[in-house]
Amino acid sequence: MFLFWTMIFLLWESALLVAWSIQEEVRGQTLASLVMLPCSVSSIFYSKFLGTVAGMYPGILCLIVGCCFDVRNVSQFFWHEGHSIIALLLLVPHFAAVYALFIRWGAVPLAIGTMIMIYFAIVMIFNLVRPDRSAIYVLTFVLLTICAACHILVLRQIPRVAVRS
Repeated sequence: MFLFWTMIFLLWESALLVAWSIQEEVRGQTLASLVMLPCSVSSIFYSKFLGTVAGMYPGILCLIVGCCFDVRNVSQFFWHEGHSIIALLLLVPHFAAVYALFIRWGAVPLAIGTMIMIYFAIVMIFNLVRPDRSAIYVLTFVLLTICAACHILVLRQIPRVAVRS
């Protein structure tokens, strides 16, 4: 239970930090200055996001230590559907980054709401179809593809937002 809540709070914190860092750039109208730097937009924002991840090291350390103490449950979690659940939870910071570029307030609650709707849609589809084990891997691939699409959308939208501000 500790690992579950630690993972939930880490993803909540990462979504808040990602959305906040993008919103501060939009609100402070500094995106145009960042886009004009001689570095690529992706390198600027990936280093910015790595800085937010570095600020989350206490929570990440708690998650790693908790995993070390409960290796059996962690391995069972990943053996079953754990990888698809983690891929689903990774959508929250990605959606928060996308929503932070398109709306002014409420990017994190909207990202969480979107993730919950996707989760319930997946549960309903899986209860109707009763898929085999390979469908879990396909689901994980689809969720990670959505994460990649969010990356591309954010990197393409940042210069557009910079021009408007």
